[in-house]
Amino acid sequence: MLGTVRGSYRSEYSMFEFENPLIDQTEDYTLLDVDLVWTLANGRTTIGAHGRNLTDEEYKIGGYYFPGATFGNVVSSFYGPPRTYTLTLGYSFR
Repeated sequence: MLGTVRGSYRSEYSMFEFENPLIDQTEDYTLLDVDLVWTLANGRTTIGAHGRNLTDEEYKIGGYYFPGATFGNVVSSFYGPPRTYTLTLGYSFR
């Protein structure tokens, strides 16, 4: 079995040159990912279990702010993916 644990930390940041709390990431966050991969006895088949953002952090990865557009301000923020789990199956045809 091969296991990998990855962690990443990011402090608060601004999306553009000027700070805007409507779209900026105003809190720091830490992401934790884990991969467990088993190779079967034949050496060709792998089975994996993977987890992403295991602490289920809510964090912004992008955004737009258009003041005065159409009938008011337009504010959009895009968030990173929530906690996810996946299983994988692999086979090598070497």
